[in-house]
Amino acid sequence: MMIDAIFIQSWHGEVLDGSLSRLLVQIHEKVDTPVPVWTFVDNTSLKHASVVEQLKTMQQQGLTCVEFVDDTQYKNAQTTVFYHMLCAKISQYPRVLLLEADCKLSNHFDTPIIQDIQSLDNWWIYGSTYYGTGGGELEQDTNQLRRNHMNGVAVYNRTPDYLRYAKLVFDVERGRDSELAFDWLFAMRFFQSEHKHKPVCYDSPYIINLSPIWDQSTVYNTRKPLATIVHQKQMDMLCFVDTTV
Repeated sequence: MMIDAIFIQSWHGEVLDGSLSRLLVQIHEKVDTPVPVWTFVDNTSLKHASVVEQLKTMQQQGLTCVEFVDDTQYKNAQTTVFYHMLCAKISQYPRVLLLEADCKLSNHFDTPIIQDIQSLDNWWIYGSTYYGTGGGELEQDTNQLRRNHMNGVAVYNRTPDYLRYAKLVFDVERGRDSELAFDWLFAMRFFQSEHKHKPVCYDSPYIINLSPIWDQSTVYNTRKPLATIVHQKQMDMLCFVDTTV
């Protein structure tokens, strides 16, 4: 079982500040098994000539394919783009690694992940719960949703069951109009469902979620020493200890 593609959720601000291009360079320099890379960006990007030009250059350089998403269709623009991406190109790429511009990658970041998912059956999401200090350390944190929800940066096995569940959260329960991010909405519904005791969501030793801004100085390898994908703000200001070199 392989990762069929890498999908990136981004927006025009990350094109302008260079964070998207830095992630793309990381991917191509550090991936062990190359796969197609797709970047999904908001339609607002089309209003910025410099953004359009930069995205065109990225495509010409072979760094990524680009798809523009109408994020004005529903109230929650971020969730609209995320859900569109979850449902995109399923027949071509049933299993996708979703990254964001604030991810830091180690050399051969994909290899242990590919090896690990070989042993999984009927899984949906392979990623990370929250490992930061929001609400206090784990033993003091009473917000179990914050601790236990699966962050959006993950590998998705887009089975019919998973897609039906995602559609339930987005459409039927109108997550598209909620102020909350899709991963939180998904977790809220999941923990109340008949699926909550099924092994469909896996907390990987190789992916860590430290995405809130208050976790920017948290040392990732004291929490997940094997992590090869670190989702953490302002990564260029932090020291990434690459144990694979």
